Amino acid sequence: MVRKHWFWPVLTSLIVGGFGLWLKSACAVSNWGSSAFTYTNLCYSDIGPLYFVRGLADGLVPYFDAFEGRHVEYPVLTGVWMWLTAQATVALAGAANITTFVGLTWIVSLVFIAITVGIISKMSTGNRESAWWLALSPALVMTLGINWDSLAVLSGVAALYFFTKNKPDTAAIMIGVGTAAKLFPALLLVPIVAHLIARRNFVGVLRMGAISFGTWAAINAPFIILAREGWWEFFEFSRTRGIDFGSIGLALSYIWNINLTTSHANTLGLVAVGITALFVLVRGQSLSIYSGAFLVVAMFSVTNKVYSPQFWLWLTAILVLCNVSRSAFIGWNIAQGLYFFAIWRFLLFQLDPSQTGGLNNTEYGLAIVVHVLSTAVMMYLVATGPQNSQKLRKK
Repeated sequence: MVRKHWFWPVLTSLIVGGFGLWLKSACAVSNWGSSAFTYTNLCYSDIGPLYFVRGLADGLVPYFDAFEGRHVEYPVLTGVWMWLTAQATVALAGAANITTFVGLTWIVSLVFIAITVGIISKMSTGNRESAWWLALSPALVMTLGINWDSLAVLSGVAALYFFTKNKPDTAAIMIGVGTAAKLFPALLLVPIVAHLIARRNFVGVLRMGAISFGTWAAINAPFIILAREGWWEFFEFSRTRGIDFGSIGLALSYIWNINLTTSHANTLGLVAVGITALFVLVRGQSLSIYSGAFLVVAMFSVTNKVYSPQFWLWLTAILVLCNVSRSAFIGWNIAQGLYFFAIWRFLLFQLDPSQTGGLNNTEYGLAIVVHVLSTAVMMYLVATGPQNSQKLRKK
Protein backbone atom coordinates (compact mmCIF):
# COMPACT_ATOMS: atom_id res chain seq x y z
CA MET A 1 0.00 0.00 0.00
CA VAL A 2 1.31 3.42 -0.95
CA ARG A 3 1.49 5.69 2.08
CA LYS A 4 0.12 9.22 1.95
CA HIS A 5 2.75 11.92 1.44
CA TRP A 6 2.57 12.94 5.12
CA PHE A 7 3.35 9.52 6.55
CA TRP A 8 7.11 9.31 6.08
CA PRO A 9 7.95 12.86 7.25
CA VAL A 10 5.80 12.32 10.35
CA LEU A 11 7.43 8.96 11.07
CA THR A 12 10.84 10.53 10.54
CA SER A 13 10.03 13.34 12.97
CA LEU A 14 9.09 10.77 15.61
CA ILE A 15 12.38 8.95 15.09
CA VAL A 16 14.56 12.07 14.92
CA GLY A 17 12.78 13.79 17.81
CA GLY A 18 12.86 10.60 19.84
CA PHE A 19 16.58 10.27 19.22
CA GLY A 20 17.10 13.82 20.48
CA LEU A 21 15.11 13.08 23.62
CA TRP A 22 17.13 9.94 24.19
CA LEU A 23 20.30 12.03 24.04
CA LYS A 24 18.83 14.43 26.60
CA SER A 25 17.77 11.60 28.89
CA ALA A 26 21.35 11.33 30.15
CA CYS A 27 20.72 14.30 32.42
CA ALA A 28 16.94 14.70 32.38
CA VAL A 29 16.74 14.63 36.16
CA SER A 30 19.65 17.01 36.77
CA ASN A 31 19.25 20.25 38.67
CA TRP A 32 20.16 23.51 37.00
CA GLY A 33 23.91 23.81 36.70
CA SER A 34 24.47 20.95 39.10
CA SER A 35 27.12 19.21 37.04
CA ALA A 36 29.57 19.90 34.24
CA PHE A 37 28.16 16.71 32.65
CA THR A 38 24.97 18.61 31.78
CA TYR A 39 26.88 21.14 29.70
CA THR A 40 29.54 18.95 28.14
CA ASN A 41 26.87 16.52 26.93
CA LEU A 42 24.49 19.24 25.68
CA CYS A 43 21.58 17.63 27.51
CA TYR A 44 20.28 20.50 29.64
CA SER A 45 16.50 20.68 30.18
CA ASP A 46 14.25 22.95 32.25
CA ILE A 47 11.59 20.29 32.67
CA GLY A 48 13.05 18.17 35.45
CA PRO A 49 14.23 21.03 37.68
CA LEU A 50 10.95 22.95 37.37
CA TYR A 51 9.02 19.90 38.55
CA PHE A 52 10.52 20.49 41.97
CA VAL A 53 11.31 24.22 42.16
CA ARG A 54 7.79 25.29 41.17
CA GLY A 55 6.14 22.91 43.63
CA LEU A 56 4.56 20.53 41.10
CA ALA A 57 6.03 17.54 42.90
CA ASP A 58 4.38 18.80 46.11
CA GLY A 59 0.94 18.95 44.53
CA LEU A 60 0.79 22.74 44.23
CA VAL A 61 -1.45 24.18 41.53
CA PRO A 62 0.27 26.63 39.15
CA TYR A 63 -0.84 30.26 39.56
CA PHE A 64 -3.03 29.46 42.56
CA ASP A 65 -0.14 28.31 44.76
CA ALA A 66 3.35 29.76 45.13
CA PHE A 67 6.43 27.72 45.99
CA GLU A 68 9.03 29.59 48.02
CA GLY A 69 7.53 32.87 46.88
CA ARG A 70 7.51 32.07 43.15
CA HIS A 71 4.68 31.19 40.79
CA VAL A 72 5.05 29.39 37.47
CA GLU A 73 6.46 31.98 35.06
CA TYR A 74 4.78 30.73 31.88
CA PRO A 75 1.49 31.54 30.14
CA VAL A 76 -1.42 29.55 31.48
CA LEU A 77 -1.74 26.73 28.95
CA THR A 78 1.87 25.80 29.58
CA GLY A 79 1.20 25.86 33.31
CA VAL A 80 -1.88 23.65 32.83
CA TRP A 81 0.19 21.23 30.76
CA MET A 82 2.78 21.10 33.56
CA TRP A 83 0.11 20.49 36.20
CA LEU A 84 -1.70 17.77 34.24
CA THR A 85 1.60 15.97 33.68
CA ALA A 86 2.37 16.23 37.38
CA GLN A 87 -1.02 14.71 38.22
CA ALA A 88 -0.41 11.87 35.78
CA THR A 89 3.04 11.31 37.30
CA VAL A 90 1.59 11.02 40.80
CA ALA A 91 -1.07 8.57 39.61
CA LEU A 92 1.33 6.39 37.64
CA ALA A 93 4.56 6.42 39.63
CA GLY A 94 4.34 8.64 42.69
CA ALA A 95 5.23 12.28 43.17
CA ALA A 96 8.94 11.66 43.64
CA ASN A 97 9.38 10.02 40.24
CA ILE A 98 10.84 12.87 38.21
CA THR A 99 11.74 10.51 35.36
CA THR A 100 8.06 9.84 34.73
CA PHE A 101 7.26 13.57 34.72
CA VAL A 102 10.01 14.30 32.21
CA GLY A 103 9.15 11.28 30.08
CA LEU A 104 5.43 12.12 29.87
CA THR A 105 6.24 15.73 28.99
CA TRP A 106 8.55 14.62 26.23
CA ILE A 107 6.07 12.14 24.80
CA VAL A 108 3.43 14.87 24.51
CA SER A 109 5.99 17.25 22.97
CA LEU A 110 6.93 14.61 20.41
CA VAL A 111 3.27 14.07 19.50
CA PHE A 112 2.71 17.81 19.07
CA ILE A 113 5.72 18.10 16.77
CA ALA A 114 4.67 15.07 14.73
CA ILE A 115 1.25 16.68 14.21
CA THR A 116 3.02 19.90 13.21
CA VAL A 117 5.04 18.03 10.58
CA GLY A 118 1.85 16.40 9.34
CA ILE A 119 0.18 19.79 8.93
CA ILE A 120 3.19 21.21 7.10
CA SER A 121 3.13 18.26 4.69
CA LYS A 122 -0.36 19.38 3.66
CA MET A 123 0.53 23.07 3.17
CA SER A 124 1.10 24.65 -0.22
CA THR A 125 4.46 26.40 0.02
CA GLY A 126 7.33 27.20 -2.31
CA ASN A 127 9.30 24.45 -0.61
CA ARG A 128 8.11 20.95 -1.45
CA GLU A 129 10.53 19.55 1.11
CA SER A 130 9.26 21.70 4.00
CA ALA A 131 7.94 18.83 6.13
CA TRP A 132 11.19 16.91 5.63
CA TRP A 133 13.26 19.96 6.56
CA LEU A 134 11.54 20.18 9.93
CA ALA A 135 11.48 16.42 10.49
CA LEU A 136 15.24 16.19 9.90
CA SER A 137 16.22 19.50 11.48
CA PRO A 138 18.98 19.68 14.10
CA ALA A 139 16.71 22.01 16.07
CA LEU A 140 14.31 19.12 16.59
CA VAL A 141 17.13 16.91 17.87
CA MET A 142 18.71 19.51 20.11
CA THR A 143 15.89 21.61 21.54
CA LEU A 144 12.61 19.67 21.71
CA GLY A 145 13.36 18.39 25.20
CA ILE A 146 14.42 21.69 26.75
CA ASN A 147 11.08 23.32 27.50
CA TRP A 148 7.35 23.31 26.74
CA ASP A 149 7.45 24.93 23.27
CA SER A 150 5.87 22.31 21.02
CA LEU A 151 2.26 23.31 21.74
CA ALA A 152 2.91 26.90 20.69
CA VAL A 153 4.81 25.73 17.59
CA LEU A 154 1.89 23.48 16.64
CA SER A 155 -0.64 26.25 17.23
CA GLY A 156 1.33 28.77 15.19
CA VAL A 157 1.80 26.48 12.20
CA ALA A 158 -1.87 25.42 12.40
CA ALA A 159 -2.93 29.09 12.36
CA LEU A 160 -0.99 29.69 9.13
CA TYR A 161 -2.40 26.50 7.64
CA PHE A 162 -6.02 27.33 8.38
CA PHE A 163 -5.67 30.90 7.14
CA THR A 164 -4.24 29.77 3.81
CA LYS A 165 -7.11 27.28 3.58
CA ASN A 166 -9.59 30.16 3.90
CA LYS A 167 -10.60 29.29 7.45
CA PRO A 168 -9.68 32.55 9.19
CA ASP A 169 -11.87 31.96 12.24
CA THR A 170 -10.12 28.67 12.99
CA ALA A 171 -6.77 30.37 12.37
CA ALA A 172 -7.71 33.06 14.89
CA ILE A 173 -8.65 30.43 17.47
CA MET A 174 -5.27 28.75 16.99
CA ILE A 175 -3.48 32.07 17.50
CA GLY A 176 -5.40 32.57 20.74
CA VAL A 177 -4.54 29.06 21.90
CA GLY A 178 -0.87 29.46 20.96
CA THR A 179 -0.58 32.81 22.72
CA ALA A 180 -2.02 31.22 25.85
CA ALA A 181 0.90 28.75 25.73
CA LYS A 182 3.78 31.03 24.63
CA LEU A 183 3.86 34.62 23.44
CA PHE A 184 5.21 34.34 19.91
CA PRO A 185 2.08 33.00 18.10
CA ALA A 186 0.46 36.41 18.70
CA LEU A 187 3.00 37.87 16.25
CA LEU A 188 1.45 35.81 13.46
CA LEU A 189 -1.45 38.25 13.42
CA VAL A 190 0.87 40.71 11.67
CA PRO A 191 1.28 38.87 8.34
CA ILE A 192 -2.33 37.70 8.45
CA VAL A 193 -3.59 41.26 8.96
CA ALA A 194 -1.26 42.41 6.17
CA HIS A 195 -2.91 39.99 3.75
CA LEU A 196 -6.41 40.94 4.86
CA ILE A 197 -5.66 44.65 4.44
CA ALA A 198 -4.17 44.02 1.01
CA ARG A 199 -7.46 42.36 0.07
CA ARG A 200 -9.34 45.29 1.66
CA ASN A 201 -11.02 42.91 4.05
CA PHE A 202 -11.17 45.28 7.01
CA VAL A 203 -14.06 43.39 8.59
CA GLY A 204 -11.83 40.33 8.50
CA VAL A 205 -9.10 42.24 10.34
CA LEU A 206 -11.48 43.12 13.15
CA ARG A 207 -12.89 39.59 13.22
CA MET A 208 -9.41 38.00 13.40
CA GLY A 209 -8.39 40.28 16.23
CA ALA A 210 -11.62 39.76 18.15
CA ILE A 211 -11.59 35.96 17.86
CA SER A 212 -7.88 35.68 18.68
CA PHE A 213 -8.21 37.92 21.72
CA GLY A 214 -11.48 36.31 22.75
CA THR A 215 -9.94 32.83 22.65
CA TRP A 216 -6.93 33.96 24.65
CA ALA A 217 -9.17 35.79 27.15
CA ALA A 218 -11.49 32.81 27.59
CA ILE A 219 -8.54 30.54 28.42
CA ASN A 220 -7.00 33.09 30.78
CA ALA A 221 -10.20 34.33 32.46
CA PRO A 222 -10.38 31.73 35.27
CA PHE A 223 -6.82 32.55 36.29
CA ILE A 224 -7.28 36.31 36.00
CA ILE A 225 -10.35 36.13 38.22
CA LEU A 226 -9.26 33.50 40.75
CA ALA A 227 -5.45 33.67 40.76
CA ARG A 228 -4.49 37.11 39.48
CA GLU A 229 -1.17 37.37 41.28
CA GLY A 230 0.03 34.03 39.95
CA TRP A 231 -1.33 34.76 36.48
CA TRP A 232 0.52 38.08 36.39
CA GLU A 233 3.86 36.39 37.19
CA PHE A 234 4.62 35.74 33.52
CA PHE A 235 4.08 39.35 32.51
CA GLU A 236 6.00 40.77 35.46
CA PHE A 237 8.87 38.35 34.89
CA SER A 238 9.00 39.27 31.19
CA ARG A 239 8.99 42.99 31.96
CA THR A 240 11.63 42.98 34.71
CA ARG A 241 13.91 40.23 33.43
CA GLY A 242 17.40 41.57 32.87
CA ILE A 243 19.56 41.19 29.79
CA ASP A 244 20.18 37.47 29.55
CA PHE A 245 21.75 34.66 27.55
CA GLY A 246 22.01 34.94 23.77
CA SER A 247 20.84 38.54 23.55
CA ILE A 248 22.34 41.41 21.59
CA GLY A 249 22.61 43.33 24.85
CA LEU A 250 24.80 40.64 26.39
CA ALA A 251 27.07 40.57 23.32
CA LEU A 252 27.47 44.37 23.49
CA SER A 253 28.46 44.07 27.14
CA TYR A 254 30.88 41.17 26.75
CA ILE A 255 32.64 42.33 23.58
CA TRP A 256 32.45 46.13 23.59
CA ASN A 257 31.63 46.89 27.22
CA ILE A 258 28.41 48.66 26.20
CA ASN A 259 25.86 48.05 28.93
CA LEU A 260 22.18 48.44 28.11
CA THR A 261 19.64 48.82 30.89
CA THR A 262 16.58 46.57 31.03
CA SER A 263 14.49 49.56 29.97
CA HIS A 264 16.72 50.18 26.94
CA ALA A 265 16.54 46.52 25.96
CA ASN A 266 12.74 46.52 26.24
CA THR A 267 12.55 49.62 24.07
CA LEU A 268 14.97 48.22 21.50
CA GLY A 269 12.95 45.05 21.16
CA LEU A 270 9.60 46.85 20.86
CA VAL A 271 10.90 49.32 18.27
CA ALA A 272 12.60 46.62 16.19
CA VAL A 273 9.52 44.39 16.15
CA GLY A 274 7.31 47.44 15.45
CA ILE A 275 9.41 48.47 12.44
CA THR A 276 9.40 44.90 11.12
CA ALA A 277 5.64 44.66 11.56
CA LEU A 278 5.23 47.95 9.66
CA PHE A 279 7.43 46.61 6.85
CA VAL A 280 5.30 43.47 6.59
CA LEU A 281 2.10 45.52 6.59
CA VAL A 282 3.39 47.85 3.87
CA ARG A 283 4.50 44.94 1.70
CA GLY A 284 1.04 43.44 2.07
CA GLN A 285 0.27 40.53 -0.22
CA SER A 286 3.52 40.98 -2.17
CA LEU A 287 5.21 39.26 0.76
CA SER A 288 4.03 35.72 1.40
CA ILE A 289 2.30 35.08 4.69
CA TYR A 290 5.07 32.65 5.63
CA SER A 291 7.82 35.15 4.89
CA GLY A 292 6.02 37.82 6.89
CA ALA A 293 5.63 35.41 9.81
CA PHE A 294 9.31 34.52 9.78
CA LEU A 295 10.42 38.16 9.64
CA VAL A 296 8.35 39.21 12.64
CA VAL A 297 9.11 36.18 14.80
CA ALA A 298 12.82 36.29 13.88
CA MET A 299 13.10 39.97 14.77
CA PHE A 300 11.34 39.33 18.07
CA SER A 301 13.73 36.47 18.81
CA VAL A 302 17.02 38.23 18.07
CA THR A 303 16.10 41.52 19.76
CA ASN A 304 14.59 39.91 22.85
CA LYS A 305 16.34 40.22 26.23
CA VAL A 306 17.04 36.51 26.02
CA TYR A 307 17.57 34.13 23.13
CA SER A 308 16.60 30.76 24.57
CA PRO A 309 18.03 27.74 22.70
CA GLN A 310 14.54 26.52 21.83
CA PHE A 311 13.92 29.67 19.78
CA TRP A 312 15.83 27.73 17.14
CA LEU A 313 12.84 25.38 16.92
CA TRP A 314 10.35 28.27 16.71
CA LEU A 315 12.18 29.78 13.78
CA THR A 316 12.80 26.48 12.00
CA ALA A 317 9.10 25.58 11.99
CA ILE A 318 8.31 28.81 10.13
CA LEU A 319 11.44 29.07 7.99
CA VAL A 320 10.80 25.70 6.35
CA LEU A 321 7.62 27.22 4.90
CA CYS A 322 9.55 30.01 3.19
CA ASN A 323 11.06 29.83 -0.28
CA VAL A 324 14.75 29.71 0.66
CA SER A 325 17.46 27.53 -0.80
CA ARG A 326 18.55 24.33 0.85
CA SER A 327 22.11 25.65 1.12
CA ALA A 328 20.94 28.80 2.91
CA PHE A 329 18.85 26.70 5.31
CA ILE A 330 21.79 24.42 6.04
CA GLY A 331 24.15 27.36 6.55
CA TRP A 332 21.73 29.00 9.00
CA ASN A 333 21.39 25.75 10.93
CA ILE A 334 25.17 25.42 11.17
CA ALA A 335 25.35 28.91 12.70
CA GLN A 336 22.53 28.09 15.11
CA GLY A 337 24.24 24.84 16.01
CA LEU A 338 27.46 26.68 16.78
CA TYR A 339 25.57 28.97 19.13
CA PHE A 340 23.82 25.99 20.74
CA PHE A 341 27.23 24.47 21.46
CA ALA A 342 28.57 27.82 22.70
CA ILE A 343 25.84 28.52 25.28
CA TRP A 344 26.55 25.28 27.13
CA ARG A 345 30.32 25.74 26.92
CA PHE A 346 29.89 29.24 28.32
CA LEU A 347 27.82 27.90 31.21
CA LEU A 348 30.50 25.27 31.76
CA PHE A 349 33.04 28.09 32.09
CA GLN A 350 30.77 29.93 34.52
CA LEU A 351 30.40 26.77 36.60
CA ASP A 352 34.11 25.95 36.67
CA PRO A 353 36.66 28.04 34.70
CA SER A 354 39.22 25.27 35.11
CA GLN A 355 37.15 22.85 33.02
CA THR A 356 38.56 22.10 29.56
CA GLY A 357 36.55 23.48 26.65
CA GLY A 358 34.75 26.33 28.38
CA LEU A 359 34.13 29.62 26.59
CA ASN A 360 34.85 32.93 28.31
CA ASN A 361 32.68 36.04 28.09
CA THR A 362 34.27 37.42 24.92
CA GLU A 363 34.16 34.10 23.10
CA TYR A 364 30.53 33.62 24.05
CA GLY A 365 29.74 37.18 22.96
CA LEU A 366 31.17 36.37 19.52
CA ALA A 367 28.95 33.28 19.35
CA ILE A 368 25.94 35.51 20.00
CA VAL A 369 27.03 37.74 17.10
CA VAL A 370 27.19 34.65 14.87
CA HIS A 371 23.63 33.54 15.63
CA VAL A 372 22.24 37.09 15.30
CA LEU A 373 24.01 37.74 11.98
CA SER A 374 22.96 34.36 10.57
CA THR A 375 19.32 35.12 11.32
CA ALA A 376 19.69 38.65 9.93
CA VAL A 377 21.03 37.20 6.68
CA MET A 378 18.16 34.73 6.56
CA MET A 379 15.68 37.55 7.13
CA TYR A 380 17.18 39.42 4.18
CA LEU A 381 16.95 36.34 1.95
CA VAL A 382 13.35 35.72 3.00
CA ALA A 383 12.34 39.35 2.43
CA THR A 384 14.03 39.76 -0.96
CA GLY A 385 13.76 36.28 -2.44
CA PRO A 386 10.98 34.79 -4.58
CA GLN A 387 7.75 34.51 -2.64
CA ASN A 388 5.58 31.45 -2.30
CA SER A 389 2.54 31.45 -4.54
CA GLN A 390 -0.62 31.49 -2.47
CA LYS A 391 -4.07 31.25 -3.96
CA LEU A 392 -6.27 32.82 -1.35
CA ARG A 393 -9.80 33.53 -2.47
CA LYS A 394 -11.23 36.89 -1.49
CA LYS A 395 -13.95 36.56 1.04
